[in-house]
Amino acid sequence: MAVVLGCNKVEDEEIALRSETFNYTFNNGAMGSGTAYNGTHDRSLSAQIKIEELQDGRTSFSAILNGTIPGAVYKVHIHDYQSPVAPSFLPYKTTPNISILATDVVGNGATAVSGGISTMGYDQFINAYKGILIVHDPAVFSVTSMSTFLVFGKIGMKY
Repeated sequence: MAVVLGCNKVEDEEIALRSETFNYTFNNGAMGSGTAYNGTHDRSLSAQIKIEELQDGRTSFSAILNGTIPGAVYKVHIHDYQSPVAPSFLPYKTTPNISILATDVVGNGATAVSGGISTMGYDQFINAYKGILIVHDPAVFSVTSMSTFLVFGKIGMKY
């Protein structure tokens, strides 16, 4: 008597989803001359942006701030990169890309988190998107004065 064993493919196999975390230190002017923060916020603040691929093709973005002031509202935005041109010479478009990330993080004295879901796919963000992350000083809001940005750095594809 022979017994034949077969293998059945599992129809509901989990797809391996990817994630990446971008780490940022306090804005000490690494983006160029005149960009260093020039305000009164404690310089121990740092940020992470964690992106996670979702099974439905969208991407989850989480803004994680460390060293926040309790009750302070930090505006965290991803702006589209642009080549600096006259008259502003800014390396980003002044309107945040709300389809990726524009969120408020409420400080709690330690690590505070906020985020959202973007329709931009993970591969597109990692391999083709050029952006600038900005964490605004809760005391002084400006989209053009880089010296008011607590965190200021490149995000997305390697450029």
